[in-house]
Amino acid sequence: MIIGWFFLIWIVLFSLMQIYLYMNFGSRSYTAFQYEKELPFVSVVVAVKNESEYIFDCVESLIRQDYPQDKYEIIVVDDHSEDDTIQRISGFEDVRVITQTRGREGKKSAVVTGVHHSKGEYILTTDGDCIADTGWISTMVESLLSEDAQMVTGPVNFAQKTPGSFIERYQVLEQSALNIITGAGLKTGLVLSASGANMGFGREAFFALNPYQDNENIASGDDVFLVQAARYHKKKVVYCDNINAVVFSDAVPHFSQLVGQRIRWGGKSLHYAHRPTQIYLILFILAKVSIVLLLAISFYRTDMWSFFFIGYLLTFLSDFMLIQKGMRWLHMTTCWQDVLKASVFQVFLTLYISFGVLSRRPVKWKGKPLTTTESA
Repeated sequence: MIIGWFFLIWIVLFSLMQIYLYMNFGSRSYTAFQYEKELPFVSVVVAVKNESEYIFDCVESLIRQDYPQDKYEIIVVDDHSEDDTIQRISGFEDVRVITQTRGREGKKSAVVTGVHHSKGEYILTTDGDCIADTGWISTMVESLLSEDAQMVTGPVNFAQKTPGSFIERYQVLEQSALNIITGAGLKTGLVLSASGANMGFGREAFFALNPYQDNENIASGDDVFLVQAARYHKKKVVYCDNINAVVFSDAVPHFSQLVGQRIRWGGKSLHYAHRPTQIYLILFILAKVSIVLLLAISFYRTDMWSFFFIGYLLTFLSDFMLIQKGMRWLHMTTCWQDVLKASVFQVFLTLYISFGVLSRRPVKWKGKPLTTTESA
């Protein structure tokens, strides 16, 4: 019985954290933003590498913004693309294309290059495979100005391109929950997270932070390291929980791509400096491991089945609450069967990814093999 309680306690603790985040996410009632001063000039920086399939639609969505045309610029930084990414946007006269210098590589370096070449008081970043709503710039700038913040991060919505694809559907559900976790996490200080596909910050604040000086060799993390550096230096970071701030991206279609992506993301977590975020991630892994171990032990000790079912019920309910809230906020629907399948899948995916991160499994990003140091 003691071993059952030992595993169950991790599940209970993590479920309580999930419920706490659920209760602390609440969309504000937005009204038309009235800014008495002159609107600030904004630079949109898009770091790209081999985004030929998506970059045209991305740039087109940025050109269609309702923010005054003379008040923002679009900068595309080419991180040594090997396809026709830049040729695809050659027809856009108002887009500045900057090529990374030889010897400098990676998204962090590309972002820094873009910021150095920018003219804006504020910088917004997105990815080359994303599409922004017409009110994206206005809404993100509104959050920065109205809340007197130095940094803002916003929501991302994955699109399921293949009907019936479980892998893509899983990502849609997971991302809807991550939007809630990110928003509530920044509000409470429990989890400091962000997505580089949807961020904004003051230009001077970025240079003052120099957020990548200690992690430039890590392939991922241009977003989270920036947010954590800002919080560490007492900068105000807010989450834009306005539906008009959502950027859209396609879910990856194959399991191997999902695994490679998550191992790359997981590698950066080993270097997080924010203690509550570390605790949250550790409890996340311990809860998933506990479910699997309780299941395995239950086949040999029948008295463990009750612990397993209670533990999994708590996991499912906390997952369901976050996913349903996230999907409703995005004006999308889901059913408990989808959440059940996603919840079971996440348990075993987490173990697989954790093993890949800890074993320094090599992965590819943008067609480039990452070294052990780069991926973790």
